[in-house]
Amino acid sequence: MASEHRSVFPVFVIDDAHLMEKESLMDICSLMFNPQKETVATSFIFVGDETLEKKLSLQIMASVKTRLTGRFNLNPLNDDESLEFIKFRLSNAGAPKNLFDQDALNIMSSHCRGNRRQIMNMGTLLITEAYYRQEKTISAELIYNCDQIEISE
Repeated sequence: MASEHRSVFPVFVIDDAHLMEKESLMDICSLMFNPQKETVATSFIFVGDETLEKKLSLQIMASVKTRLTGRFNLNPLNDDESLEFIKFRLSNAGAPKNLFDQDALNIMSSHCRGNRRQIMNMGTLLITEAYYRQEKTISAELIYNCDQIEISE
């Protein structure tokens, strides 16, 4: 696949790349280029939080950073944007309007600090928790009583 001038090569997406060990990031460099054919061997898309950017800015990571062809920052949402994001996702899912009460939405918004993935994960966890408890509405009380979420009142 990688023998022609405009060759096709595999692309790997690594989610939560900020959790990778720096040695693993260094090992990836050897997979990016084929020295025998002098062509690209594979490409990587790293998805991570701000600690990935800090990790890649270290001098020891220069060989990895110079091989990256693009960088896109996804800034965190503010509280109002977080609330709109949650409401939009609930609307797209066709969820009942009262699935989350306003206090629960406010807690989710502030607890996740604008991280979209964390908002989605917390929402999924709370919906599952409400299902097991046979609750029709996710309230602040349910959030505080959920063993899997660490929130102080």
